[in-house]
Amino acid sequence: MFAARRAAQRTFAARLYSTESPKKSLKELVAELRSHADVSPIEAGQALKASDMDVSRALLWLCNFRAESAVKKAAKVEGREANEGMIGTAVLSPRSDQREAKRTAFMSEPADSDKFFHPFSLDVLRDAPLLSKTAPEKNGKSTVADAMRDLTGRVGEKISLRRALTVVRDPFPPSQRDIALRIASRVHQSVNNPRQGRVGNLAVLALKSPQLANILGPEAFSGRPEQAMPIPREPDHRLPDD
Repeated sequence: MFAARRAAQRTFAARLYSTESPKKSLKELVAELRSHADVSPIEAGQALKASDMDVSRALLWLCNFRAESAVKKAAKVEGREANEGMIGTAVLSPRSDQREAKRTAFMSEPADSDKFFHPFSLDVLRDAPLLSKTAPEKNGKSTVADAMRDLTGRVGEKISLRRALTVVRDPFPPSQRDIALRIASRVHQSVNNPRQGRVGNLAVLALKSPQLANILGPEAFSGRPEQAMPIPREPDHRLPDD
């Protein structure tokens, strides 16, 4: 009886197997972690070792570590002058905007332009959500202030938002149907992004014509060369050569 029981136990034990997946090497874990976070191999290895080689915990560790490091670096460079930076512009269909991230001496705009330029409150803008241009599905709860602080933690330099403004105009009343506004932007000393540079501006052009509806037709302002409006040449008043 005991012999039969021992034989049954041996048979049952022989059928036991483990479903645990094989452990990944540190190199594989580092590659996996870097696929989820923009981090160097050294920092990835440090995060994994501090998180018992768990990728999920390493991501959380990295987030906390970066936040703490950014706060310390931001406090360290708080007293510095942020004189260098970039200006970015964007021209959209209903409105345009410009952001300034450096200190420059701007002249005051004319009084007639003040109704078109509405400065944002920088405190409100810093608390505004940060939207990703390349990956909209990853938009989270990060704010502009969080992004500036994170960049300070990465580069060790003070990042300051100096000015932000937008250009917007309500539709003209029926009595002014012969007036329309056009917005243009220009950026100088850009490197990779033509809408970001050391110097930038927005220009507001007012068009007035009784034929405005025809001039601003979809074909005339479509931007396609074959449908662009011809530019009339001025008559040549030079005297013929002798």
